[in-house]
Amino acid sequence: FAPGYLSDLLIEVCDRTGFIIVSSALLCVAQGVMLLAQASRLLAYLGIFLTACAFGSFWVLVPAAEAEWFGRKHFGKIHGFLLFLAGDGGVALVYKGTASV
Repeated sequence: FAPGYLSDLLIEVCDRTGFIIVSSALLCVAQGVMLLAQASRLLAYLGIFLTACAFGSFWVLVPAAEAEWFGRKHFGKIHGFLLFLAGDGGVALVYKGTASV
C-alpha cells in the first residue's frame, strides 16, 4: 500500500525520467543498507522495505513505457514476453552465474 501511494505522489512532482532516477537511487541506497546491515535485524528490515519501495514504484511504469514505446496493437504479447525475459532470464543468469562459483 505505502509504496504505491508514495509513487503516485512522486509522479506528480517529477517526470518519468526523474522518477526512474529517484527510484534507482533509492534502490542503490537500500542495497547498501542491506550490505551493511548483516549484524542488525532492524537495518535488514529497513533495507528490505526500501528495496520494495524502490522496485515496486519503478515497476509500475513498465506497462506505460511499453505501450508508449511499442504501441498498443500487440501490447499483451510484448508485455508478456518482456515479463518472461525479466523473470526467467534473471533467474537463469543468477543461477547459471552462481553455479560456476
